[in-house]
Amino acid sequence: MRPVSLSDAIFFNLGDRYITSVCLFETPLDPRRLRAELADAAAENPALREKVRRRWPGFVAALDPAFDIDRHIAVMRAPEVVDDATLVAFIDRLRRVRLPKGRPPWRAFVINPEAAPGTRSAVAFHFKHGLSDGMGALQAFVAIAGRRDVAPAPRPVAEIAPAELFAGRPNPLVDDAGIAFAMLNRRRLTRAGDGGNGATGALVEACAAVVADDGLIDAGRPTTGRIAHTRVLMRRRASEASDLGNHLETAFTETRPQAPRKPSRFRLPGIERAQTSSWSQHLVAKAPPPIARLAMRIWISRFDAMISLIPGPTRAVALGGAEITAVFGVPPLSGPIPLAVAVITYAGTAHLTVIPGKGARVPPAAIAARLVAELEARADTAAEAAQ
Repeated sequence: MRPVSLSDAIFFNLGDRYITSVCLFETPLDPRRLRAELADAAAENPALREKVRRRWPGFVAALDPAFDIDRHIAVMRAPEVVDDATLVAFIDRLRRVRLPKGRPPWRAFVINPEAAPGTRSAVAFHFKHGLSDGMGALQAFVAIAGRRDVAPAPRPVAEIAPAELFAGRPNPLVDDAGIAFAMLNRRRLTRAGDGGNGATGALVEACAAVVADDGLIDAGRPTTGRIAHTRVLMRRRASEASDLGNHLETAFTETRPQAPRKPSRFRLPGIERAQTSSWSQHLVAKAPPPIARLAMRIWISRFDAMISLIPGPTRAVALGGAEITAVFGVPPLSGPIPLAVAVITYAGTAHLTVIPGKGARVPPAAIAARLVAELEARADTAAEAAQ
């Protein structure tokens, strides 16, 4: 039994919030081989075999003596998933499903593994946020992918019907307008940031333009011009080989001048200070969950958008014997924020997940298209300036 780190305890204490990673395929994959790959990855990463429970003032994790990989992987036949649009709708429903209690908090769903004509194949990983943030989920994904020496499991993988999975009440903590996926050539994203602000700066500017368009998003409040974005922390620890903990830190950018504020000893810090403030971290990690969620909502509400940019494998890798053609990450929203964007770079492409808040005035796909158009325009401008 080990105590859960403070950064991971924060996300466990916030409740049923999940990181969902989606891998797409154009060819059939073998669920039995994927099962064997997952079993190997779990054997090498104890965090994937640990149950987590509250032990005041925090949380503790311990190996589950009843761990069974078959309880963490299932095949789903979903004939309604015929293209990218229906897949996105399916994943939007899937991310609202809660994980079973009393088990290591993750599952993998193999959607239409045969890649039959007229269907879309994918694997969706569902991680509880305390087990893994976006970087941790990617580490787990890389630990699984590309294993070419794994023999398929001798028995078939269990199946679960979508109707059975979706039968329970939706997770009330998933509170937004839905999701959309979009793709952008990584060189175009790099070119969009060639004005000296880098890829993150280009995303910040594009998100600011999208949020400022009242025809797309009603923020429900005056916008602040402040965009939060993550940066990867490469922390070195003795146990890093088996640790899937939090490896992202939040920074922010001011996209327009801010009015001066009177100093106050009693003002709650913004998230850029809260993440390094000992008292605020302990508050969110150890307070009753409703209080912790309220504090996060207050901090998050000070931003117009939240961007997560995560570098993935530069070359294509495989799962279940099939090459992955695209990877998308779906993070949770922790407060009333107009827009969240997650970007995973993979095999030369930037894969964008766009999550507008409840104030979206158009479908998420329309907002994603506008965001890509903003990035493309910045790439074209940079290319013209370079000539």
